[in-house]
Amino acid sequence: MRGRLSMMTHATFLSPWYWVFGVLFWGLVCNYTFGVPNELFVRARRGGEDAALFERFARRNLSLFARTIRRRAGFAAGAGAFVVALLGTYAWRSGSEAALGLLVLLAPAAALSAWGAFAIVRAAEISPGREGLLRLFERARLWSAAAAVLSMLAAASAAGARHGPGWTDALLRGF
Repeated sequence: MRGRLSMMTHATFLSPWYWVFGVLFWGLVCNYTFGVPNELFVRARRGGEDAALFERFARRNLSLFARTIRRRAGFAAGAGAFVVALLGTYAWRSGSEAALGLLVLLAPAAALSAWGAFAIVRAAEISPGREGLLRLFERARLWSAAAAVLSMLAAASAAGARHGPGWTDALLRGF
């Protein structure tokens, strides 16, 4: 069992479970914008009752999140930066593929969280109208998708750099 575990940590990018986890992680991140389901956002663009529901839900979440961010942003930013720096240092110094795999998923997520925190606090302070809320959420959805794409491209690039051009064949074969 020890040999199999060792192989998994040294061949993170060749494990289908890594890619499944990455897709599920980014799918979950991209499915919600500031705690509001994207389905509600899409329906709100059409107007009517869904637009009013979206606006109430979005304002409630922005207010709650802004209050929490103001109280705990320093600790959360410090802890997040520490974890990302620790993963980066460990991946660099030891050559750990598992640490590198986590780093390429968590670093873009940390940057997205930092941008989101600033956007939430700013939106809570200026209290934009319905169109302003829709623009903010549209921009946040775009940034989430960009972070997901960049993260998965970074993972694929790291896999290619570590395992050579035939890494996808090895992934499909199962090591």
